[in-house]
Amino acid sequence: GPAHTKFNEINVEFVKYCAANHAPIDFYSYHCYAADPYGWIQETPALVRKLLDENGYTDAEIHLNEWHYFPGEWARLRNDPVYKDHMYNSDMKGLDSAAFLTTVMALWQDTPLDYGAYYTCINTAWGCYATSTNIKTPSWYGLKAFGEIVRYPARLEASSSKKEVTVLAGEDDSGKKAMLISAFQTRPLELVVQCDVPVQPEKCRVLLLDNDHYLSEMEDVEFDGSRIKFSFFANSACALIEIAG
Repeated sequence: GPAHTKFNEINVEFVKYCAANHAPIDFYSYHCYAADPYGWIQETPALVRKLLDENGYTDAEIHLNEWHYFPGEWARLRNDPVYKDHMYNSDMKGLDSAAFLTTVMALWQDTPLDYGAYYTCINTAWGCYATSTNIKTPSWYGLKAFGEIVRYPARLEASSSKKEVTVLAGEDDSGKKAMLISAFQTRPLELVVQCDVPVQPEKCRVLLLDNDHYLSEMEDVEFDGSRIKFSFFANSACALIEIAG
């Protein structure tokens, strides 16, 4: 079947037409390019699920088979070479992008989305490397950070008091715990993590992605009983806290 470039009324009519003509749908796929990690990219999975269910496709999966951080203007991207170069090599692959990616994927855990395919992980303009090179960008490290948190499949309860700071925590079979923190466009910020048990500094490490760290271990971390405190000095950042069991 088709992969719709967006989800709108035309797509609603497509699903209704399929149902009226008894055409099977094993999965419904669409694209989303966005700048707001809390908006349409989070809202559409539930809207698609409702549409499919209402039309008898209760077993059909939802595939968002292209998505990317795009804080720009499509017309300028197509017609302004200087703007295009800046978007492709800076805004769309920087720290804001990295925090957008991890925020989106963390929040997707509470939606009915079955499959999300980031476009793309190679060294093209839309990739996560500097264009036509093998230089990793912050987007690459953001994807790596999320790849690490999925190694902790037993989800743990975690919450944030600030909308722009999204958290996702888990535990692996050995009892090792981890938390992914995504700070999207917060500007420099002090982060305070309150755990439910005391944390031993020798069993904990904090990996940070900001202007000075490429998902590397921080040295300036304060431990106080069950509290972990550290700061970053960027517009956006990601952090991965790992605690040995």
